[in-house]
Amino acid sequence: NGELDLLYATSTLSAGVNLPVKTVIFDNCCRTWLNQYISNSEYLNMAGRAGRRGFQENGRSILVAKSGMEHERFLRYLSGAPEKVNSALHGMNLDRVCLQALSAGIATTKAEIEAFFNATFHQFEQSSGAIFSSQEVSDSLTNLVELKMITVNKKGKVAVTELGKRTAGTGVLPATGKLFSDQLGEMGKLFDWQTKDAYERRVLALLVSVPDVSPQHDDFALLFADKAGLSSQVEQDFDGHLDYISEDGFDARARSLFSAEVVWRYIQGESFGDLAKMG
Repeated sequence: NGELDLLYATSTLSAGVNLPVKTVIFDNCCRTWLNQYISNSEYLNMAGRAGRRGFQENGRSILVAKSGMEHERFLRYLSGAPEKVNSALHGMNLDRVCLQALSAGIATTKAEIEAFFNATFHQFEQSSGAIFSSQEVSDSLTNLVELKMITVNKKGKVAVTELGKRTAGTGVLPATGKLFSDQLGEMGKLFDWQTKDAYERRVLALLVSVPDVSPQHDDFALLFADKAGLSSQVEQDFDGHLDYISEDGFDARARSLFSAEVVWRYIQGESFGDLAKMG
């Protein structure tokens, strides 16, 4: 209704809402937490809030460049073509995609799963051949049965278990969902209020140790932890809480331990200043 003169918003509001405006001002085009600039397509989408058909005859987009490098990048926004669109299925875990398709009711049989893949943009991108072979789909369904995510009757009809539905809803890998279920179930048998702290630490260690959740880019934190003499302390604090994880790959294990320790201390009320001293 034209009642707002100014709206300061994140890119989420700019890109996801039918919000007609006269002028869009970009004071920052970098997602600092990812150290990543928005793409040409994202810029065009957000700038498109201005001059919406049926609301204004024209609109303006203003980019505030804070350096020569940004100036060059912003010129590419103005003149560059949108990036190539790629299917989100590229590189995705087949077990997870199959489970989510089954849980959403898109498919109830192996044949319907194959038909689903054949109708995707990912398949359209393929010059020839199926993106997943019939054998790969069969192997995936077998994995999901073994992980207790689905059941298959004699007629080939698939039913998703309660564990499968919850796993599909979270988006974690099916193998991760099964690990969570098994470990939390075992922990629950031993839980009492006297061991509450140990229980919570074990849960934290579990959450940061699975492959699709565990941190991948905090090598500097490990370095600081080692220099600060925290490595042995963290190992001691979480002793016995990661017995389900292979000892292979010390760096990955150490990352998980250190991350769990940081989360634990934060929950216990330590200040950001104290946590910063950990690296």
